[in-house]
Amino acid sequence: MELPMAENIGIWLGAFLTLGIISFLYGDNPWYKVSEAIFVGTSAGYWFITLFWDNIYGKFILGVGDDKMLIVGAVLGFMMLLRLIPKIGWISRWPL
Repeated sequence: MELPMAENIGIWLGAFLTLGIISFLYGDNPWYKVSEAIFVGTSAGYWFITLFWDNIYGKFILGVGDDKMLIVGAVLGFMMLLRLIPKIGWISRWPL
């Protein structure tokens, strides 16, 4: 049975990236660094999207109709993030 072209490319890409990670045994090299960056970036992106859809969308946006306290928690959480903006960082003290 012949694999579709996209699956075939994915298998070869996975094989080359796995060999790139294993190439660290020969020392630190550019192939390893590229493979590592691709693995870390893909993993971080996957977990960001998964946590966004499970927690922010699933619990806050869909759950707001059931529990109005989620709005209060979201506003307080957003106020905590304002510490990252120096001019209005003082607002982040209010939720504490």
